[in-house]
Amino acid sequence: MRVDISPSTLQWAMERADKQVEDLSQDLQKRVPAWLRRERKPTLKQLEAFARAVHVPFGYLFLSTPPAEAPVEIPDFRTQRGVQRTELSLELRETLLAAERRQEWYREYLLEQDVEPLVFVGSAKLSDNPNQVAASMRRRFRMTATERAEIDVQYKEDYRNALVSRFEEQGILVCIDGYVGTNTKRGLDLQEFRGFVLSDEYAPLILVNGKDWPAAQLFTLAHECAHLYLGQDALLDLTPFQSASTLEHSKVERWCNQVAAEFLVPLEELPKRVEQRAAMGEVVRLSREFRVSRLVMTQRLCERGAIEKSVCNELYRSQIKEYENWADNETGGGNSYRTRLRKVGQRFARAVLQSAGRSGLPYTEAFRLLNVKNTKGLDEIRGLLS
Repeated sequence: MRVDISPSTLQWAMERADKQVEDLSQDLQKRVPAWLRRERKPTLKQLEAFARAVHVPFGYLFLSTPPAEAPVEIPDFRTQRGVQRTELSLELRETLLAAERRQEWYREYLLEQDVEPLVFVGSAKLSDNPNQVAASMRRRFRMTATERAEIDVQYKEDYRNALVSRFEEQGILVCIDGYVGTNTKRGLDLQEFRGFVLSDEYAPLILVNGKDWPAAQLFTLAHECAHLYLGQDALLDLTPFQSASTLEHSKVERWCNQVAAEFLVPLEELPKRVEQRAAMGEVVRLSREFRVSRLVMTQRLCERGAIEKSVCNELYRSQIKEYENWADNETGGGNSYRTRLRKVGQRFARAVLQSAGRSGLPYTEAFRLLNVKNTKGLDEIRGLLS
């Protein structure tokens, strides 16, 4: 059975996925040009293969004209070579929309329980001293010097996981996500974004690109939390070694960067002076003590005035290649359910499991929210949380 499909809808589907004919499988490369010229009609099976290739809902392809999809509205603080970026890949768009759906569900879940709004969301202003806001964050999230030292770190992800847990304790949904849904072939591009934050007084959500290295994820978490204190949504692509002075495109980003850096590495806890010949050794020692990247520590020591600018630049150049050559952290290996739990966050997963089948939440909706196929998947997630 062959079906009549509008060429404009086919063309729209490819443009939406940022694909050309030559990007498709060899079989589709032979067929799609004839479909676009209306010389041939696809079979249902061929059209299903095309829909999978361009990641479009199958039903959309039967429309006579391309559908008008709802825009994703989020302040975009990303730049590329100093120029504001505006485009969103299909992968990023789908990740944003999925996060918005989870946030909307969780907000309704909380409102039904008459939960009070979170007092820290929107509690700060750009005119506030970044160091004072960072100090307030350290107290709220139990990250003072004494409390940081008590965190047991055996693996590089442990410190990040501890910070995530403390954010979630205070009502923030935290997601570490490296690819779209359960499709490990559709990774989230680090060059496009490192994270985003969806502010809400009841259900604030932070998503960190799991492809990034753990030390960089720490900086993204702290930076996005600063946006929550301002009560702002944000889409970010900053790297953890950008200083406040390099973010000239946005006063907001400069402020959030200052808060994040002070939150992770308070200047008053650093030495006032480091001998030039011992600079690298001190950077290594202090980066381990504060569990941040050497790049961040180099920048903080420079801001402290503990090392000279020339030494800072030399250290920076010697470390930048390590960051640029970082292999993807989120590969999809290991326990797939543990990965899915990181993607939605423990706080969110507990709420869904508590509601499934008992509080009016259909199991099919619970499956969708947690990216599982059946009740066995729910049980696997429940086991990880116990």
